[in-house]
Amino acid sequence: MSPIASGLVHMELNRGDGSLGTFLGVQAGLAMQSIAMLGSEEQKQRWLPGMAALDKLGAFALTEPTHGSDSGALETSARRDGDDWVINRQKKWIGNGGVPGSPRVLLALVTPRRYYQPDYYRRIAVRIYGGLARTDPDALLRGSVARFVERPSIRGYLGQLYAITGWTSLPWLHKLPQPTLVLNGDDEPIVPLVNGRILARRIPDARLHVVRGGGHLFLLERPAESADLVAEFLHGKMRIG
Repeated sequence: MSPIASGLVHMELNRGDGSLGTFLGVQAGLAMQSIAMLGSEEQKQRWLPGMAALDKLGAFALTEPTHGSDSGALETSARRDGDDWVINRQKKWIGNGGVPGSPRVLLALVTPRRYYQPDYYRRIAVRIYGGLARTDPDALLRGSVARFVERPSIRGYLGQLYAITGWTSLPWLHKLPQPTLVLNGDDEPIVPLVNGRILARRIPDARLHVVRGGGHLFLLERPAESADLVAEFLHGKMRIG
C-alpha cells in the first residue's frame, strides 16, 4: 500500500472513530513499522505475523513529562540486568499501553451494537465478557430488557473509547493513601487479571481479591458475593484503623 493510500485509510477510520484510528496508527504504524525497519529477522518472524493478525498488540512509549514527544530529547534509558531489562525515567502515557485484552476482543468494543441488537449481544458476549457469559449470556440480563432500552448515547460511547485509549492513572497510583480493595476476575477478556495485580502493586495500601471464574461483569454475575467482599473489607479496615 502506498503512503497516500495508507493516509486515506487512516483518514476514513478516524472520521468514523478516532479511537480506532489511534489504535491502528500505533499498531500498524509506530509498532509494526519500527520492527519491520529496525528489528532483527528473528524479531520480525516472532512479532509481525501475530500483530498483523491482531493476535498480539503493539504499544509505543514516546511522550515524556518534560520533553513531550520530542524524540531527540528523550531521557529514558534501558540497561540489561541478567535476562531482564531495567528502564529508567518516566513516560507521560503509552499508546496502547497497559496490559489490554486480546485485540480481537478490544476491536469488538468499537461498536455499541451489543446495546442495540439483542441477537448480536448474545453472539459477542461469550467472547468479550467471559465468566458466566460463556455458558449463559442471557443470565447477565436477569430477565430485563433495560440494557437495550436505556442505551448509551453514541457521543458518550465514543467519549468512553477515547478516554480508555489515551489516558492512564498508573504514574499517580503510588500517591493514593486510602486503603483500597482491588477486585478482578480471572476470566476477564477485556481487562486481564495482570492489570489487577499491577494496581495492587502500585497502590501502597491495596489488597487484591481474585474472583475465580469471574468475567468482566462479575458484579452482575455474583452481586451478593461481591457485596460481602466489599463489606468485609470495609469492616476489617474500620476495625484496624
